[in-house]
Amino acid sequence: MEEKDKKKYIAFGIGIAILIILIIILLIVKKSNSGSSKFSAEIVCTPVKISNIKKWTFNIKNGKIKTTKLEMMEDYANYGYELAEDVIPETQNEIKSLVLKDLMLSSEKEEGINLNIYFDNNVNIDINIDYDKANKEKLEYMGLNFEGNIDFNNFVEYVDNYGNGTFKCKKISND
Repeated sequence: MEEKDKKKYIAFGIGIAILIILIIILLIVKKSNSGSSKFSAEIVCTPVKISNIKKWTFNIKNGKIKTTKLEMMEDYANYGYELAEDVIPETQNEIKSLVLKDLMLSSEKEEGINLNIYFDNNVNIDINIDYDKANKEKLEYMGLNFEGNIDFNNFVEYVDNYGNGTFKCKKISND
């Protein structure tokens, strides 16, 4: 498979994930200047329909998302490989480079953004973001930017109802 085709598969997979994220962002950012509660909690969302997202965790303090962890899983076929056994360490490095390039990152650890890519039967990508430290332009490019206060009175309902039940969210803790 040509390098150009590999890049198309990677861009397609990440593009779908970013599209899902953008829609969720649009659903949860509401009335940034009026009526935001000073809600604090940890909320974990998991897909109930087939998705490349395994889990998405939000840590909220005083009505703002402070950190998020997005756990995704991609098939090796998206990178031009049929089986996990075909992926040698050099190939893993190539896949890591392609993922970094698609997310506009120069390394797996940048200020406020940590990427963990690991390999098993799939390519697993965990994106950890600290919103107080991360570069806003990179977050916007990745589709993970949250601006203003968030109305959490109906946060779980927004995400639960997203895409006719694509995600199910649970509040894990309250501060």
